Parts: sequence; structure tokens; C-alpha cells
Amino acid sequence: MDWKKLLAELREKGWTQKRVAEHLGVSQAFVSDLSRGKTTNISYDLGRGIEHLHEREVLEAAKAA
Repeated sequence: MDWKKLLAELREKGWTQKRVAEHLGVSQAFVSDLSRGKTTNISYDLGRGIEHLHEREVLEAAKAA
């Protein structure tokens, strides 16, 4: 999965790294590492959390527009 792309699209929707981190229960630094590609291997649960957030905030918003 391309976490950088998903996080970049969330950022375009106004989600800061801090807000994403709080939503997922991780540190802002961890989200920063994901956004820069420094970290690529993450837990299944965290990956699903990012996917669900992206789906809700980016994909469903695009459908509603």
C-alpha cells in the first residue's frame, strides 16, 4: 500500500499529521515518517485505520461532491 499517497490525500483534505496521529493513536513523528517513506512496514491494524480514514475523508467526500 502507498501510505505516502493516502496521507498526502488526507493532507489535501485538511488533515494535519497531528490530527491523523491522534485519530490513529500514534505519534506525529510516526505519521511524518510514513509520509516521507522513511517507515513502510506497519501493523495490519494501523494500515486498516489509515485506509478507513482515507476512505471516509477522501473517497466518500469525492462521491458526495
